[in-house]
Formats: sequence, structure tokens, C-alpha cells
Amino acid sequence: MITEALAQSFPQFCDLSLTSIDGGHISSSYALGDSLILQRISRLFNPKQLAINYELLNQAAIGTSYKRDYVLPEWLKTQSGEFYFEYQGDYWRVMRRIRNDKICDVHNAKILATFLRIASETEHPSLLTKIVGFNPDFQNISKTLPNYLTQITSNLRSNSEEATIFGEVSPHLHLISNFPYEARSLVHGDPKRENFTEEGLIDFDTLMIGSPLYDYGDFMRSAAIKLEDSLDDDNFATPDHITKVVRAFSEIYSGDFFTESELRFLSKAPRAIALNLGLRFLADHLQNNQYFGAKYSGQNLTRAKVMIKVALATY
Repeated sequence: MITEALAQSFPQFCDLSLTSIDGGHISSSYALGDSLILQRISRLFNPKQLAINYELLNQAAIGTSYKRDYVLPEWLKTQSGEFYFEYQGDYWRVMRRIRNDKICDVHNAKILATFLRIASETEHPSLLTKIVGFNPDFQNISKTLPNYLTQITSNLRSNSEEATIFGEVSPHLHLISNFPYEARSLVHGDPKRENFTEEGLIDFDTLMIGSPLYDYGDFMRSAAIKLEDSLDDDNFATPDHITKVVRAFSEIYSGDFFTESELRFLSKAPRAIALNLGLRFLADHLQNNQYFGAKYSGQNLTRAKVMIKVALATY
């Protein structure tokens, strides 16, 4: 049992209770007592590289305004000095639990903008050469688009609901193909609302040298909804809310930090990221939920509809 493996690696925690909590799409998490998290590392990631990235991130943050104002996740070392331990072919880690009071998107925008600004202003040659993202093309959505289109079209049935949805979004694929990707700065890689707390960003597994425009777009598409699987009208943000969030981000990460091509695409970035994610949900739905998983039948199809509605919205 996982409790036995945990006791061998962290004997000081063997008497703490384990309670399952929501671990997102691709990981499993447990509350370990009141102040710790036990989390299975997705097999998409190399645990050794994640540990290297984590230490480099903390090194780079020393003395910055992010480190002064916010908190970075703290991984604990096992009895043998590693940041993770193995159990039945999976790797697990223990982290200090950051206070998870969920707060408003306006505050989250300031957290992300501060992180991206510090990342773009600070030169760390060792950081840039040693940080390894789990997939260098993850944010290059124009490059990955053909793969998702193949997954979708090879599984579509004519006259199906999925075929109708795909037909409706096809005229808008230029949003993805025209995305001006440039891997030029340290980015979080997954700045959705669930990865923010009052004390800062969490889940740095997708930390990489990537596109600040992608992080901005992904954050804004997350701010555009409350739930990813609800099509109710009140699930979608109002134009006024979006304006306030954009303004909060821009106060810290101003236009001077974006390239000219990124600035020209800035208003389209959230729509491009939402459309790309909608296609990914649709592809996963058609392939029996192999990547994201689903808690009920049709959940990924609903997720796809939600993201597509965000992508086609006019704010």
C-alpha cells in the first residue's frame, strides 16, 4: 500500500491521515494530515527533471519581488535525500500545503504578471540551459494543431454531434495556426484558476522556457469561466469582468514586455488557447478519454463545447 511506501520514505509522517482531494486532470493528490500534500507525479513527467526545475526556480526567485510577496511550493526530501519516492511504477512527492483560499481573478492576474515580469527581467544562464519542459512543443499550438485535427477527423462519424461541432469551429482554426509562438522566457505553463492561491502560484510541473503570450492567453481563458463543464449562461464571465482582469495584469506586465507580434495578437490569445483546448477535449472524447479522463459520460464533450464558446465569444 502507498502508506507503507510513504512510511519508508517519510517515517516522521507515518501516523498522519490520508484524505483524497481533487488532483486535476492527470495527477492524484491526498491531504496528508493538515499541512501536507501527497501527490502522484504524472507519468508524463520525469521526476528527476522536475526536482531540478524546482530547485532552479527557487534559486532564481531569491531576492525578487515574487519571493517577497508570494510563496513557492516547498517539496520535502525523503529519508534518502530525494524529492520523490517510487511505488508500484509511479513516483510520489510530499509538499507543504499552501493555504488554498481561492480568490478573485484580478488578484490572480497580479500574481501571474509578477511571476512573468520577474522571469523576463532576470538573466539566469544556468536556469535557461537546465530547465527542461516535459514537452518543448506544448505551447506551440500552431505546430501541434495538425496532430489534434488528425485525431478528431479519423474518429468522427458523419452527421454526429461531434461532426457538427467540428464543422462550426473549422472556419476559426486560423486563430491557432496564426499564434505567434516564441520560446523566450521562463513561464508557468499551466496558469489556470485552480493553480492560484492567495499566497501565489502552485503546480510548477509545466515550468519551461516558453511563450509569455501563451501563459497570458491560458490564464485569461480560465478567467472567462467558473466551471469547465457547465454551459449555463452564468458560468461565463461578463465583458466587464474580463476588462478588470486584463487591466490588473497590464498594470504589472505592460505591453513593453511583449514583442510586437505578441502585442498584435494579444486580444486573440485567450480565444486561440480556448479553441486549442476545445479541440483537445473533443479529440480526447472521441478517443475514450485517454488523456484528461472523465468523471461522467460526455464530460469531455461538454468541456469542448465550453472552450469553443469562450473561443468564439466577443469581449
